[in-house]
Amino acid sequence: MNYLTKGAIVIVSLFATLVAFGTYQKRQASKASTAFCNSVAINSPDNGIKEKAISFGADPRMSVFFVDDNNQHKFIAAFHGFFAFDRSICEITTENNFVRSIKQWGLD
Repeated sequence: MNYLTKGAIVIVSLFATLVAFGTYQKRQASKASTAFCNSVAINSPDNGIKEKAISFGADPRMSVFFVDDNNQHKFIAAFHGFFAFDRSICEITTENNFVRSIKQWGLD
């Protein structure tokens, strides 16, 4: 084998490793998001929910309460995969400090 063939094999191997690790991290983020969403019950109080999300692996900087354009109170917990925009989100809508709905979605 010449050096060009060996170099190509190394580059392809590194790329495959990167893709495999990225896929693994994405699945781990999705599993953590699903576990967190499943741990929150409808009509339960929303106090301590951010701390609970962080304990499941959510990014503390990207897990926030806010009021959307329709004046609904929401909490978003973001779980990061490997790549920059690879996130799994657990979105919780609250009303009068109680959980009203839970939705999970991904940002790819």
